[in-house]
Amino acid sequence: MIHRKHVLAWAAGAALAGLVSLPALVTAQAEEAPLLKVKVAVAPTTVARGGKGVMKMTLQVKEGFHINAVEPGNEYAIPTVLKGKAPAGVTLGKPVFPKATPINMPGFDTPINVYSGTVEVTVPFTVSAKATPGKTTLGGTLRYQGCDDTSCLPPQSLTFSAPITVK
Repeated sequence: MIHRKHVLAWAAGAALAGLVSLPALVTAQAEEAPLLKVKVAVAPTTVARGGKGVMKMTLQVKEGFHINAVEPGNEYAIPTVLKGKAPAGVTLGKPVFPKATPINMPGFDTPINVYSGTVEVTVPFTVSAKATPGKTTLGGTLRYQGCDDTSCLPPQSLTFSAPITVK
């Protein structure tokens, strides 16, 4: 483990240099990262042209850890970022994260907003009336930083995908 102050300084420099990217593949089945289990599901799995659906990600943060929120509330805390990717004819909406929990961390004057335990994230999507029918994939990248009560791990990124059928 690395102390939080050092990780935040390292991560800020590494992110600017493009050095922080530890990819792992997450598909519609659960895959395990060092401190995060992820499940991705789409409902409905078959969407008519002109229809709508929701991609749901269930993140299970390892006990004793948390990940920084989308809006961590501190300029030195690295936020969780979800970037969606969709094929032509499918438009992803803004990801919806749950309300974060503020916690006090050593070395910080203000609380940091975090997620722990089970975290449900939804991404609405719309299929264009002109979309090409057939099987396709929704996906994206989730970037996060995991921490315990005294220190943080380097930021990590997971790619994820889930199949859908356009009718």
